[in-house]
Formats: sequence, C-alpha cells, structure tokens
Amino acid sequence: MTLLSPAMMLLLLIVLFLISILNLLSRIFGHYPSYLIGIHVINTENGLHIHQRKYVIDLLHRMKITGAKPAPTPCISGAKLSKLSGDPLTDPTEYRSMVRAL
Repeated sequence: MTLLSPAMMLLLLIVLFLISILNLLSRIFGHYPSYLIGIHVINTENGLHIHQRKYVIDLLHRMKITGAKPAPTPCISGAKLSKLSGDPLTDPTEYRSMVRAL
C-alpha cells in the first residue's frame, strides 16, 4: 500500500471538495457551471477536467504583464533575500493586489 504525502492528501481533499460543490450545483441548476470562483470545469466522458487558464490570463492582463515569458523559477535558487536590499516600492498597492490574487 502506497501512502500519500501530506501535500498530495491535501490536494486530493481539495479536488473532492470541489467535486462535491459541483455535484450540489448540478443538482440545483440541472448542469455543471462551467466557470466558478476562478476555476473552469469541463465535464467530459473521462470525468471532470479542471483548470484556471482564464483566471491566469485575466490576472496577467490586470497586472499588465501579458508579454512576460515563463520561467521555471522566478528568482535565483538559494538567493538570500533581505528587507533591506533593493528599493522599496513607492506604492505597494498593485503588488499587494497581485499577491492577494494568487
């Protein structure tokens, strides 16, 4: 018997929770909603396909970074960060908004 890591167990519980919400909504409205709280759900013959493509694209547009290129790691691995390094933001509102959205 293979034991799941705590992270995998949490992910499984979240997926099961989302499926139960979708089943409840299906009973209420007669069909699955296709987009709910940033999650797009497609009901296929193989089961439910869940992704957040629209949410991520909307977030990239809101932050005006649609031309950004993907990177495997957003910063140098092992870099030591300090609150004293770099220049402080004059208005951290936009940064805080993006972090909250994640």
